Amino acid sequence: MIKKLIIRALLLTVMIFHYPLEAGNVAANAEITHVENPYINFLNIWGGNSLKITFNYTTMKIEADAESGNFGDSENNFTFMTISKSTGEALLNESANSKYVSQFTQKINDTGFSFGDIMALNINPSSGLRNPTLYSSGSTSTTNCIGKIQYFAITPNGLESYTPHINVEPLQILGEGLVTEATVKGTTLAGNTVSVSVNGQTFSAVAGADGQYTISVSDKAGFTVATPLIVSVGEFKVEQYPELLPKINLPQETITGYRYMLNAGLNYLTSPFPDEILYATTLLSPEAVKAWDLVYRALLNYDNTANSYPRDSGGNVILYVDYESHGIKITDNDAQMIQKYLVRNCPRMFLLKDWGASPVYDGPVVIGQNFHIGNSAQDGNDFQQQLLQTEASVTRLLSLVQPDMSIYQIIQVIQVNYESMVTYSDLNDSSDIRGAFITHTAICGGYAKGYEYLLQRLGIENIWVEGHAGGGLHAWNFVNLYSNWYLSDTTWGGKNWFLDGADSPFTQNHEVMNIYEKMPALAKESVPWGIGDPDQAIANLTGIVDYGVNPEGTLTITYEDRLNINSSVQVNLSTDGYNPIDMSNDGHGLWSVTLPSPPSLNSMAEFVSTEPASLCKAISAAGSTGRPATETPPAYFYFTINNQYYTSGDIKTNHLQHEIMPNGMNNAVLRLTAG
Repeated sequence: MIKKLIIRALLLTVMIFHYPLEAGNVAANAEITHVENPYINFLNIWGGNSLKITFNYTTMKIEADAESGNFGDSENNFTFMTISKSTGEALLNESANSKYVSQFTQKINDTGFSFGDIMALNINPSSGLRNPTLYSSGSTSTTNCIGKIQYFAITPNGLESYTPHINVEPLQILGEGLVTEATVKGTTLAGNTVSVSVNGQTFSAVAGADGQYTISVSDKAGFTVATPLIVSVGEFKVEQYPELLPKINLPQETITGYRYMLNAGLNYLTSPFPDEILYATTLLSPEAVKAWDLVYRALLNYDNTANSYPRDSGGNVILYVDYESHGIKITDNDAQMIQKYLVRNCPRMFLLKDWGASPVYDGPVVIGQNFHIGNSAQDGNDFQQQLLQTEASVTRLLSLVQPDMSIYQIIQVIQVNYESMVTYSDLNDSSDIRGAFITHTAICGGYAKGYEYLLQRLGIENIWVEGHAGGGLHAWNFVNLYSNWYLSDTTWGGKNWFLDGADSPFTQNHEVMNIYEKMPALAKESVPWGIGDPDQAIANLTGIVDYGVNPEGTLTITYEDRLNINSSVQVNLSTDGYNPIDMSNDGHGLWSVTLPSPPSLNSMAEFVSTEPASLCKAISAAGSTGRPATETPPAYFYFTINNQYYTSGDIKTNHLQHEIMPNGMNNAVLRLTAG
């Protein structure tokens, strides 16, 4: 099942609500004395005045003046509405569906208003427009309505901030599995009809005599912290988002087998990640790995509340790790690599000074090592507190992962929202995870460190990489998926820097420095952005799939679809990674590909995943990465149609079966049995 993350493109909305006056409100149409006409001024995307909307208290009409030719480049900037207080219906509903300011002003000039009406502003973030400025009662203020609705009451004294009478209780429902149903509660004025809109569905109820309302809502796709619930009374709207349960350590698991934690507590945050996802440990000797584990744990549990550690002349704490008492003896080169790799492969090591190693010797053997702790994390329990401060942002990002996402969808939703969260800026701690997750500011090194940490929290092996790009020093990540390494650059960001292989033109200008003794080689082919798109439609295999073993021992797979002869079809020869081969088209709707050998464990292992889902658990429990010799290995393939990567089809006719593959993709799969 493909998750659809709904990105709500909110329009800049200027609405005048004719709404019944409540206790404490001004009397309607009160006499005006000595009040300057309030107005709102909009700038275009270049910073110049573009639109002035004035509330003329003499004529009681709205005047809209074009102060420039264009709002900007957007064709869909905002909508202006007036609503009748007696019927609740829109009297005027005009959109600025052109970038030309004058075309909008002609639509709304001379619209009447009354005191007690409510104005609402809502800027479409993608328009590029800034928050407009409000001039009222002799004072100036900046509105706050980009991506959200801000309300103002039109009073004889000017435009005043207004809060709708809709209260919504926190919706703390997330963190213990997929949630598709919830109950929204709150208070409003008695008798109000309250509606909740969720992903195109609307649920309603009437508030009781005490003003309380309770509405059951549902969303088949499942709620996340990014699922907007629009709670409305008439034309008043409040946006609410689901929240995590107020619990520490909420364990999560995806169908791909990745396990991670939300709302992690200090014990979890100060526990080492397993060596299996730390590339550095693959480059260390077995004895050095023992030392690494000892140091890693000691640094993560660093606490200087007692102020008992010695310090160097710069005020940095000196933490000595004794290898000898643990029966560990390493070489000088081991010590240098441990110091170097802790900084590069362990993003929580922001407390560690990136200096050369300081070993302690017994002859030629290293029996201990000094580590220098600083970087504003050496005093008291500052290090632990800073780790805890990163968790709110980390959990928010990780909670966007849904259990049935494929690994590509998981990585894409994390990348997109992480890039949106962080702003490029060289402020304090901008080169480590504190900048990324506490102040949300980072330089390239901080972007890469934060991304390294997010993927490690998900159990995905990746490394921070330094080198040259764009004419200067730069930092990015290498990500390991199913033994294939890809380049991701969250600083530059977007679909061009998703999971790039050696074939990508974007990897050519990233020159890697050898920050590890051996750098991973990139996969030959990139993973396409579309395969991770949660909104991608499922392609239907409307034709006929067939296969056969040829006399010379080769395997031919065919796909026949006479109604869609211009389609592009690929067969993918890996169900954990991504390894497509183009099928040739005869021009009449028959696609075919011939593989060099029939499916067998030895001959096809290099390009076919042969692990059937039914055996995964048994093999994992046995601690084996291979198949028992008595098991005949099947091979199975999935298809790509017109760059659509998720497919369905006629199972019986096409020798297909729907299957959740190891990478989490739920596809129509052609499964063969080796002979």
